Amino acid sequence: MKLPVAAGVALAPHAENAFNTIKSVHIPQEHLDAAAAFANNAAVGAGKAAGDLQQTYNAMDPDAKRKMAFIVGGVAVGLVAPPLILNAVGFTKGGVAAGSAAAGIHAGIGSVGAGSVFAGLQSAGAVGLAPGVCAAFAGLGGATGLFLEDLTKKRDNKL
Repeated sequence: MKLPVAAGVALAPHAENAFNTIKSVHIPQEHLDAAAAFANNAAVGAGKAAGDLQQTYNAMDPDAKRKMAFIVGGVAVGLVAPPLILNAVGFTKGGVAAGSAAAGIHAGIGSVGAGSVFAGLQSAGAVGLAPGVCAAFAGLGGATGLFLEDLTKKRDNKL
């Protein structure tokens, strides 16, 4: 049995109980109609926005598309890489990983002072990066993507 099917079979009794509970609550028809209209308008709006975005993208010249791809790629790397690097160095959700580079640094410095760089990295590894830090890395990634696009474009023009 495939995983989605197995999950559906396992959850079916719970879904039926939830459905029966919902059926027992009286919701006025005008509220249901308003919710349906809202959902429909949201779906139509999302579809229109996606269509507008596709139209805008199709109208862009190839250089702008290339530049956008490098910037978006840079932003994605800027968001994904820092938590992966923290984990690889040894700053994990469970604390400093034994035998890691972070553990070696910790052994070398001894007691970690509150507010130190090591304490900040330990906190970031345990609970994740603050939104402002994520935004800074995303911006740095986007700027790096733009720089790399320009660098590779100059190299391609010389070849």
